Amino acid sequence: MLTVIALFAILQWMAYRNMFIPEASNLKFSSNGRTFEQVIVKATDDGSVRDSGSGGSTIHVPECLYGKYGPTNVILMSRGRSGTTIIWQMLSTLTGYETESNEYVGKNEREIKNFFNRTVAGNKELTDGKWLTQHLCELQTNDELRYAAFVGIKWKPYLKPLLLPESQKTLELITSMATSTATNTTRQQQFPGPPIRLLRSRRNVLDVHLSKLKHKEKRKEKIHINAHCLSTMTPETLRECLKVHEEGAKYLNPTELFLAVLQLWDEETRVDDRLRSMGIPIEYVSYDTLFYPANEAEGVKEWYKALQYVSPRGRYDTNMSLSRIFETAKHVSTSTNRSHKDAIKNWGEVYQEFKGTAIEHLLRLD
Repeated sequence: MLTVIALFAILQWMAYRNMFIPEASNLKFSSNGRTFEQVIVKATDDGSVRDSGSGGSTIHVPECLYGKYGPTNVILMSRGRSGTTIIWQMLSTLTGYETESNEYVGKNEREIKNFFNRTVAGNKELTDGKWLTQHLCELQTNDELRYAAFVGIKWKPYLKPLLLPESQKTLELITSMATSTATNTTRQQQFPGPPIRLLRSRRNVLDVHLSKLKHKEKRKEKIHINAHCLSTMTPETLRECLKVHEEGAKYLNPTELFLAVLQLWDEETRVDDRLRSMGIPIEYVSYDTLFYPANEAEGVKEWYKALQYVSPRGRYDTNMSLSRIFETAKHVSTSTNRSHKDAIKNWGEVYQEFKGTAIEHLLRLD
């Protein structure tokens, strides 16, 4: 049975959730305060795509979006601590030309809010998604990227910034462009698919939270911890990097862990619901399937789904094994144990907290 403090924490979280996140899904808790069902509520207030083609006209797609060399315009959308850097690096390497990932809208929730509320909203030259088309056109006309199969940015989809007006207008523009070009046969033959597309990756949010805790604790102890350990580091530097990332089993407050992971999971679900309701051109991949598939075939299939999406004209080897794909990774795994049972000292208590809820499936025993 939950303590009064734990129940108060739940009520606080629910109040926070309803105050700042007015649409998408609601969690209905049962009488014991622990089990619940998720109810998806489709956004109908401001989530629909604006009619850019009223009066029979169609939205103008800047010619520069197709570039001199024609790389695909991609937005890789995933939360922090979810492998976006390595996914971008591997996909670009596998398609023939490695490019750096670019967190153009910001590295964290505060920066992303400021980007849309101040940088974009405060400049008419950037509003209504113009910031995105301008940046992509700059990438498309960059001769240094002439061999790239795709160009674009990383965008961390924190829910509140995603719902900001200029963020929504940007997503609406992407949808409108896709609709406008879908029936243009000549254009589709030259540049298959939408002018701008989203690749959406999700990682088990329990792992996301545990990774965030690790980095937060290291910073609190004033221990420098690299975001990533790279194969390009010197052997000594790599050993030191991996050593800092090493962790033994740790005690975690079951209720606090449950609530934190529940909120992450719910926000990720809300993000996906909003993107689907807007008709965004999007492909979904799983970080866990990409890097820890149940078998060879599952992993290869997931990587090829991503490759075909970012490079529709097939600028990659179509007959690669999973080991061949992994050879392109510059990041070295910092996880020594994938089992949550071994990583969490008070596993029994944590399991009981998650048991019977919609996020029990996030617990991993091996």
